[in-house]
Amino acid sequence: SWGRNIVHKDIQAGDVTHVLYCQQCDDPKCLKACPTGALGSGGVDRSRCLSAATLSPGIQPAWLQPLFQGRVHGCDLCQAACPLNGQPQPVPEGIATLFAPERLVFAPDRAAIAAAIGRNLAKPNLLAGLAAMSLAGDAALRALAHPHPPVRAHAARNLVWAGQSEPVRAFVARETD
Repeated sequence: SWGRNIVHKDIQAGDVTHVLYCQQCDDPKCLKACPTGALGSGGVDRSRCLSAATLSPGIQPAWLQPLFQGRVHGCDLCQAACPLNGQPQPVPEGIATLFAPERLVFAPDRAAIAAAIGRNLAKPNLLAGLAAMSLAGDAALRALAHPHPPVRAHAARNLVWAGQSEPVRAFVARETD
């Protein structure tokens, strides 16, 4: 569902005057920003939305992976493009290190992550599963032994895509989940 926001009478002119609902822009920048075409006249197609995919259980469809472009959680490009959301805030110092994929998978700082994004999203298995989508090389090989099944599955898929099928065959032979 779409939210109700205080918006500009003429968004481009910046004249705040009344309340509108989303989908009122003459030139919706969010539609152009969405890399999957998940936004349309019917709202959000959750089957195509990267943010929705990362919050859904299980392994995301293979066609979505390249669209993440190194991001761990969705993209929210629609939110960044929306003039209702104001100017983006500066990224806090150290946030890139905190959310580095290898760190999320192997050594997450749960308290710092919860402080940065909230407890609901700071679930270790959720973050590790998301981060595993971008692991490659030695990190992906290490992730084949991770205790969380989606991490192992994403690591195996990434290794196969990178042409490293042999370690994945051995992994599949011993996998029980």
